[in-house]
Amino acid sequence: MGGSEGGSSISGLRAFRVLRPLRSINKIEGLKVIMMSVMAALPLLKDTIIVLLFFFLIFAIGGVNMFMGMLMNRCVSIETGQPLFEDGEEVICADNTTCPGEGEYFCGKRTMNPNFDVTNFDNIFWALLVVFQCITLEGWSEIMVLY
Repeated sequence: MGGSEGGSSISGLRAFRVLRPLRSINKIEGLKVIMMSVMAALPLLKDTIIVLLFFFLIFAIGGVNMFMGMLMNRCVSIETGQPLFEDGEEVICADNTTCPGEGEYFCGKRTMNPNFDVTNFDNIFWALLVVFQCITLEGWSEIMVLY
């Protein structure tokens, strides 16, 4: 019983092997100077990061105010209750817009937001995630198609 516990702690320490290349920083003088200057600059970036987070928060609050719950609206068939699909995606509608196919579809609420309920502005935390996703340009095109 004691041997298995010791084996798990050693295997946990093996994860630090990834840090081994960092030892070469001390051997290469130019790399050491660069790393020291980056470390010295980090505290000076504190104010910039605070301003950036403030702007993220402003845009997230604006998104929550404008789009809360809107991404659940879909064009739904009156007869079958199935959503309308165009190009493999469900058609998202606003409360005051009409769906294509006059009299066949209406704008109704579904239970999930797009991207498996991840892309939404229903609360500030999800809105911050969507703003960060748009800023980093990772998956932003799927979000922009929704609007």
